[in-house]
Amino acid sequence: LYGRHYIRRYLTSTVGAGGGGKSAHAIPEVLSMVTGRPLLDPDGSRTSPLRVWYVNAEDPQDEIDRRFHAAAKHFAVTADEIADRLFTDSGRDQEFVVMRQEGRGFKVCQPVIDDMVSEIQRRRIDVVVIDPLVSTHEVPENDNSAMQRVAKAWTEVADRANCCVEVIHHVVKGQNEATADSARGGGALKDKVRSMRVLNAMSQAEAEKVGLESPAGYFRIDF
Repeated sequence: LYGRHYIRRYLTSTVGAGGGGKSAHAIPEVLSMVTGRPLLDPDGSRTSPLRVWYVNAEDPQDEIDRRFHAAAKHFAVTADEIADRLFTDSGRDQEFVVMRQEGRGFKVCQPVIDDMVSEIQRRRIDVVVIDPLVSTHEVPENDNSAMQRVAKAWTEVADRANCCVEVIHHVVKGQNEATADSARGGGALKDKVRSMRVLNAMSQAEAEKVGLESPAGYFRIDF
């Protein structure tokens, strides 16, 4: 669907440390998809506009709105370019939990999955972005089998609704260089997604090498 990462009927993921740029990258990327403009690649070509549902499961709706308005202002994106293709929701207004703890076990929240599939089909959504994954389940993230079930639940949404579901996920703390294996939940998520990207913040040494006083706000993305 977009950028050799978003694939219809598959689960994809972008992982990185907290405050490392995951949401800062996701928002203009969503705007690129809904407008068809290559906002993050000056040499890129226009693409067919997509219909995108961005779910931030942690921030309030007004903060989500502010961040999208700021990004739109920065990239000179107009309301006409977005049209009716952008949908946003906050996890503070409604829950998007697909797996809950039940006694000593865990249970898939099938009504939530069914409702999301119905809503995606009604809105004709191409891409759903879930930010972050941790707020959509109650399983311990060091339990590989439990995390695999969470990934399977979101894959079901992608498959049944004929869309791509992108989950933004954190990495294990205390690692200098994050890799796909650094994602919380061990290899369960990595093995379940069709495409995974990893964000690493720029180090002070890297900033000095290219003549920057501070590395703040810079990061790289690896597939």
